[in-house]
Amino acid sequence: MTDEEKSKEQLLAEIRALRSQLAKLERAEEARQDIEERFVAFMDAAPSIAWIKDEAGVYIYGNQAWRRLFNTADPASHPVTDLDIVPEEMAHEFRENDRAVLAENHLFEVVEPIPGPDGGVRVWQVIKFPLRDRSGRRLVGGMAFELTERINAEQERMQLLEALGERVKELTALHRTTQLLQDERLTTSEKLTALVDLLPPAFQIPELTAARLRYGALTAQTPNYTERGEILRGYFTTRDGVAGSIEVVYLSERFPSLGDAFLEEERSLVESITEMLRSDLDRKLAEEALRTSEERLQMALSASGMGTWEWEIRADHTRWSDQVAIILGIDTDLREGPIQVFLDAVHPEDLLPVQRAFETALRNPELSDRYEVEFRLRPAGVETRWAHIKGKIFRDETGRPVRLLGTMVDITSRHQLEQQLLHVQKMEAVGRLAGGIAHDFNNLLTVINGYGDLLRQSVEPNGMVAGMIEEICKAGERSAKLTRQLLAYSRRSVLAPVVLDLNLLILELEKMLRRLISEDIDLTVKLDAALDRVKADPGQLEQVIVNLVVNARDAMSSGGALTIETEMVELDALSARERGEFAPGRYVVMTVADTGCGMDEDTLARIFEPFFTTKPKGSGTGLGLSMVFGIVKQSEGQIEVESRVNRGTRFRVYLPSANENLPVASGQAASDGVPRGSETILLAEDEPSVRQLAGATLNEYGYTVLEAPDGGAALSAAAAHAGPVHLLVTDLIMPQMSGGELVRRLRERHPAIKVLFVSGYSDEEISRSTGEVLREAGFLQKPFTPATLARKVREILDDEKKNPEYTQ
Repeated sequence: MTDEEKSKEQLLAEIRALRSQLAKLERAEEARQDIEERFVAFMDAAPSIAWIKDEAGVYIYGNQAWRRLFNTADPASHPVTDLDIVPEEMAHEFRENDRAVLAENHLFEVVEPIPGPDGGVRVWQVIKFPLRDRSGRRLVGGMAFELTERINAEQERMQLLEALGERVKELTALHRTTQLLQDERLTTSEKLTALVDLLPPAFQIPELTAARLRYGALTAQTPNYTERGEILRGYFTTRDGVAGSIEVVYLSERFPSLGDAFLEEERSLVESITEMLRSDLDRKLAEEALRTSEERLQMALSASGMGTWEWEIRADHTRWSDQVAIILGIDTDLREGPIQVFLDAVHPEDLLPVQRAFETALRNPELSDRYEVEFRLRPAGVETRWAHIKGKIFRDETGRPVRLLGTMVDITSRHQLEQQLLHVQKMEAVGRLAGGIAHDFNNLLTVINGYGDLLRQSVEPNGMVAGMIEEICKAGERSAKLTRQLLAYSRRSVLAPVVLDLNLLILELEKMLRRLISEDIDLTVKLDAALDRVKADPGQLEQVIVNLVVNARDAMSSGGALTIETEMVELDALSARERGEFAPGRYVVMTVADTGCGMDEDTLARIFEPFFTTKPKGSGTGLGLSMVFGIVKQSEGQIEVESRVNRGTRFRVYLPSANENLPVASGQAASDGVPRGSETILLAEDEPSVRQLAGATLNEYGYTVLEAPDGGAALSAAAAHAGPVHLLVTDLIMPQMSGGELVRRLRERHPAIKVLFVSGYSDEEISRSTGEVLREAGFLQKPFTPATLARKVREILDDEKKNPEYTQ
């Protein structure tokens, strides 16, 4: 699973968690509504009438007894005033009482006559008191108890007033509890402290009442609290498993035992407040969990470089996160606006496809209501930036789209990697093609150069024919050099790496390099004396240096400065990862920098492509830098390039340190004479012209040659030969059977046979085709001359270490 897929999976998990938290929050809200419904049911069940009016005198609540008394519908849906339910004079009196309650802001009691549903006038004890709703709006609440039939019964009146007092205290306590719990400015501890002070006044004998509230580790209690006395308790547990309780005590030492000291209303009050407190705490927990989930979601989105957006289609109103604003390049303080704000950030060339993708998704529900598109952003600098958005369409009951909700992520880095991968794949394909062409061309050059060399030896050296033959041989040598360049580009050339001192190599080349550049170019060489040695092919490394210097010279037609510098660099894992294909470790770095014309981004992206050149037609092959690239890569190195127009170019070649105590290899000079022999040689070569040349050459030098066009024929020829076969000379790649397989099968009957592989491919190809037998075999690179072949054959036959039975 990729990092992007992991980020998406984490986002989905967070969204599912968020939905779960929202569901729990909804259940908490339903619990709160349930309390309110119980309160309404409680009021509707009460024999007294109760109501609430706003400042304008409009009824916004009336319990069932109130609605029966005035024969009217629920004022919540059918608002009325006093003028609608009582005579005008009485309505004005009610209104004056309401104004007094609001002006003095305290409870108001009065005995008022109110017409009954039968037309008669009844006497009511009315209690009005000021209220405020959640928004702070001032209201007038009222309760009335009918006194008509008990007006002359003092005892009944006292009992009624006592009950009235208890009921008012209960309702007041519930009302104040609701206001307290809704105050978001208070902490949980502060709410508990305030709530514990509200409880004693709500009971029948406040001065003999003590109270305590507990929630987890939090405790709030009245100063006189003690557990000695009759205790009324209410218990609750919040959604996170934390227990709490409400305890009310009638103090026994100040109040003799009364049996059951608590009224039913008081028990109901504790039960209601307990449930209200639990519901409020659950609501806060749900809100905190939702807030935490949202913060985690935003952190996850921010870490993944992903932002969220939402578009209300009908209102054309879009909201987005800060990350989306950053991606679009707009002010992060601007968090919403019309869809045009988003479209203005799209690259003009991509605007039409983006709009069409929107329209297609909106018009076609069968597309699973999904919207997804990649696009470029409007240029804000040199670099082209890319974004990817994905969204889901929400529709109403008629199927019309109403809202889009989705995500946006900056995919510039991913897009660059994709382009780099395509470039690498293209380079690899061209490299394979170049390698294949070079291999086939090497076969032809072997014949051309071989017969040319034989002709050169057979004619008078100063004649006209000798001159023509010499030109043919020179052309063949130049062609062989070109194939080596192609193989170097394709990383299929045969290298002869040795441990060498790069500083010494540069110093030996310096004189020649100064002749390559013009006099108006100042060459500076800065070498690190503590430089490690590297393992590379000296000739190929010289090619790298020369090509880079020539490239720099051509970029400074009016003169300038050229610097060749060496240094040591240590790359840790992080630094290596930031550079892409690098492995951690010590590197010898060679820098070739010029002050020339430089390159733009498009040119810089193509400089290592084969046959790409910015020089005039006929002035360059376009293989120089591609060959440099191939040699460095084949030497297990890396190359970096920086360039700016009119500011120059800097190439940095990284070669792994090979600071080993190994001797620096040097080539052995060939002897002037080519030795002859009399051994039997089995020659396997699928190219007839190359086989004919090699066979004739070996016969000329005294050897007995058994020729075969493929591996099967070679096995048959060896089996038919009566004497020993001393050496197998075989092409590496042949149809039906490779050279490596031929060696393995041939040694089953001729275990002592020596082997010389001939090929136009690389060491890598040889290793893959020959495996273990390469350790005991020789190798000759195509194209070769007859003398080179004869000399190599003699070398293999005379080398005891090439005997497969030899062990060191």
